[in-house]
Amino acid sequence: MRTLVVAGPGGAGASTLAAAAAVRVAGTGRSTLLLSRRPVVVRGLDEVGGLTVRAVDARVAVEELWAGAVTPAAASLPQLPLPPSSSVVPVPGAADLALFAELARARPTWWSWTPGRSPTPRR
Repeated sequence: MRTLVVAGPGGAGASTLAAAAAVRVAGTGRSTLLLSRRPVVVRGLDEVGGLTVRAVDARVAVEELWAGAVTPAAASLPQLPLPPSSSVVPVPGAADLALFAELARARPTWWSWTPGRSPTPRR
């Protein structure tokens, strides 16, 4: 799997550069996933074959993680009332971690792997 990380302050053109790189890679026939912390505002990306665009919301990612962890914890600790997932606040850096978690989840979909061989992109 090849991963290209494009970062920069707001207004520097990082989103535009990342979108252009994703369009170019998708144009070669490779399945391409463009992840962003904000909705990508570059027009026409939905028309590019082989390109999937996803915006990752750190708050939603933390809520999903909490909801998945609170049920087993609540069963083990019935005397301790645990807050609902909607009241859990993301810690600093959660947005970046959510992007990497989404990338890890996407890997089985976008890449095939056989033990003893290198991972190859699914076309």
